[in-house]
Amino acid sequence: MKKEDFCCIGMFVNSGAKTKLIRYSPHSKDYMFILHDDPDGDYLELDYCPWCGTKLPDSLDEKWCKIVKEKFGYDNVFAEEWAKLPEEFKTDAWWKKRGL
Repeated sequence: MKKEDFCCIGMFVNSGAKTKLIRYSPHSKDYMFILHDDPDGDYLELDYCPWCGTKLPDSLDEKWCKIVKEKFGYDNVFAEEWAKLPEEFKTDAWWKKRGL
């Protein structure tokens, strides 16, 4: 994780290895609060930073899924499909390349 992926120092610090309260998915621009007590390891998607109140970017998950389906024919992406995807689609490169 890079500091510039986060809106404030509070969010950056709380995404670190010691506290690990926040998860960021670069490929979809999703910020999530980790539900530690949840046995399924679920997350709560964040629309605003809990520390500074900044509006976080809209998720690109639906656009990513649409492009992956059109380009590779995957309706769902599980571990096997993920392993076959080009690195571009596992990072923020795909949406940066498209100006999203």
